[in-house]
Amino acid sequence: MRQKSLRDWGTGNRERGTGNGSVALAWTFGILLVVNQFFQGTGFPPCAKLIAFWIPPKELATKMSVWNTSHSIGGGLVAKICGVIMGLGAIGAANQGVGMWRWCFWSMAALGFLGLVLMIFWLPGTPKEEGLPDLPGTDVAREKRQECRFPEEKGQVGEATLLSLHDQPSMARMVFLNPVIWMLGVANFTINAVRALIADWGPTMLQEAKGFDSGSTGTVIMLFEFAGIAGMLFAGWATDRFFGGRAPRLCVFLMALTAGLLAAFWFLPAGVAGATALCLGGFCLYGPQALTGVTATNTSTKRFAGTSIGFISLFSYVGASVAGKVCGNLAQSFGGWRLPLLVMVATAAVGAVVFLCLWCVRANAYATSGTSPEKGAQG
Repeated sequence: MRQKSLRDWGTGNRERGTGNGSVALAWTFGILLVVNQFFQGTGFPPCAKLIAFWIPPKELATKMSVWNTSHSIGGGLVAKICGVIMGLGAIGAANQGVGMWRWCFWSMAALGFLGLVLMIFWLPGTPKEEGLPDLPGTDVAREKRQECRFPEEKGQVGEATLLSLHDQPSMARMVFLNPVIWMLGVANFTINAVRALIADWGPTMLQEAKGFDSGSTGTVIMLFEFAGIAGMLFAGWATDRFFGGRAPRLCVFLMALTAGLLAAFWFLPAGVAGATALCLGGFCLYGPQALTGVTATNTSTKRFAGTSIGFISLFSYVGASVAGKVCGNLAQSFGGWRLPLLVMVATAAVGAVVFLCLWCVRANAYATSGTSPEKGAQG
């Protein structure tokens, strides 16, 4: 056996040092991404709750869907902006070797800071904080019941004294012990699992399975996001216009169409036909994504809207994480994207079934016609 020379030992040490540095860098980068995702996730629920204080339940689907388009607008524009930045590789060399990917992070951080400044100075509080009355139709009335605490009190106390009031609905009843909220969480899992496949693995899948080049891939993903914007607007308007605010009923059809269009994307030939099917899938998928928050808000009322949306959003992140891991492993293990895509088709179909189970859920849980909040959340 040949003995290692000093040069061999030096090379090995450098390689091991580089490997250790890469591992440390990967861990640092991963931790920062987790922390970043944590703080990003804290922004959505408070804003959604604030909207519930300003928009009546019968208009919430339309208005909140308009607000939800900001996600797709941002996602589409950021993908294109970062693509342009990455294409300017010569600038990276001119800036003392700073990689262009760093400029992508810095530019997005600057946009986030600008949004923070705008919210600090221009975002209003609740109507009460702005000196206005509460929004009509969003009262959670207390339910009266006539009973005697002690048998000897019967006939000795007036009727007004015998009327007792239940406490307002608790967070546990309206959110954590509410089966509707849990089912919305499961539905959110399926929606974001499918969305993660397109958002995270879409470019790779389009290039490897359909033969798209990098430029066409970016365009298709951008059109997918923009189709999602149109889908959100349509879903919100249709929910209020044709379904009386009962969003799960529309979501049944949209999730079923999503499953069918994803299957069509695989079987259609590459090119315009396949890209069109994928974009139409985005149109159908993003409607339910917006409407789960609407349903959670109306089911838990404005008082617990932030908690309920935060709770079902937990399922969203889990769904996206699981889908990214599963799809990547399946594609690598089976040497193609057929099986990962079929899994996502099945996931979308499961989402349609979950929404079907919510078909009889009422439009909102606010007290109307003497109905208690607890009963209002059910069919």
